[in-house]
Amino acid sequence: MKLLSPVFFFFAIAMGSTLSAQVAGRIKSDTGQPVEGVYITIKDQSNYTFTNALGRFQIDVPESGSHVLIFNALGYSLKEVEVTDGQSYDVELEGKPILVEEVDIIPKTANLETLSKIDLSNSTVRGSQDVLQRVPGLFIGQHAGGGKAEQIFLRGFDIDHGTDLLITVDGMPVNMVSHSHGQGYADLHFVIPETIEGIQFGKGSYDAEKGNFATAGHVNYQLQNRLEKALVKVEAGMFNHRRIVAMSPIISKEKTSLYLASEYRIFDGPFENEQNFQSFNAMARFQHQTSSGAIWRLTASHFTSDWFASGQIPVRAVENGTIDRFGTIDPTEGGQTSRSNIQLHHLISPSAKSVISTHVYATDYRFRLHSNFTFFANDSINGDRIRQKERR
Repeated sequence: MKLLSPVFFFFAIAMGSTLSAQVAGRIKSDTGQPVEGVYITIKDQSNYTFTNALGRFQIDVPESGSHVLIFNALGYSLKEVEVTDGQSYDVELEGKPILVEEVDIIPKTANLETLSKIDLSNSTVRGSQDVLQRVPGLFIGQHAGGGKAEQIFLRGFDIDHGTDLLITVDGMPVNMVSHSHGQGYADLHFVIPETIEGIQFGKGSYDAEKGNFATAGHVNYQLQNRLEKALVKVEAGMFNHRRIVAMSPIISKEKTSLYLASEYRIFDGPFENEQNFQSFNAMARFQHQTSSGAIWRLTASHFTSDWFASGQIPVRAVENGTIDRFGTIDPTEGGQTSRSNIQLHHLISPSAKSVISTHVYATDYRFRLHSNFTFFANDSINGDRIRQKERR
């Protein structure tokens, strides 16, 4: 009997290894696009998996007849599909509005990112920099005119204009190394907020996986890959605030899409020296999915802005009545900036468990800022204005 026990033991292992099989497939939306991050479970069992960036999945199922898979994704209707082991399935999910009461917190997902995505889809944002505040614990402040990158604060860090926070847009770096105004300067104004689909973020001490600038955390903007309907938005407010946004799909096929987006904005601000802030944004995104499921994505954008600024002022000048607290000593402060980008993404999925992503980008960036911190202390005739300039 002792001699037979090892044989029986290995026989049981061999039998056990055949008691499970696999079901694989692809998940796409009702517009034909791959859906990433779909939570897939087997009905009445604990097994689960998620789809990859190209919508592919693979899950182990018991090797006994048919089973029911449940597909659950934010922004889509729940779907159940009866499957048989060893088969491959193409599953289509129907899009629907995001309802907070229907959100389930499930294991091994970025739950805070999910909540931020819901917040983003159900609230109005004033600008692309404002979207940063969807990261819990992060807030921003503006000074010296509307064209500068905002001051960022996160969990006790004064991040200045991006020194300790890695910021990317679809993986393209926004932070500028050794920038003339500050290390890690990150100006997000080149992003049209209506094109943002979601944000990915992480907080905490330096993350070696993310690399430079991720001292306090990291944020990545995900832009929409395709547009289903046109959008025209006109805004008006105090201090001569005007904003016009226009977005339109040019090609909207299942495998191929192209859309254009543009934004024009002006704002004078509450100060006596009007900002005369003006900015223009334009963006185009083309995407094509091959017969093998690989995706090619080309994005081009251009941004330009200029403004006057009312910077710091001395308290004594306000107290003695020379200016009021909305006045300025040097009305020539201000700046100009522009940024042009082109990005190429290529994604392939050798298996349901892997994705190979290739990303190439190029940026042309220009920046000029005039500031005056000491007014007429050094040059009593012309003033002490300084100029910071970048071209890269």
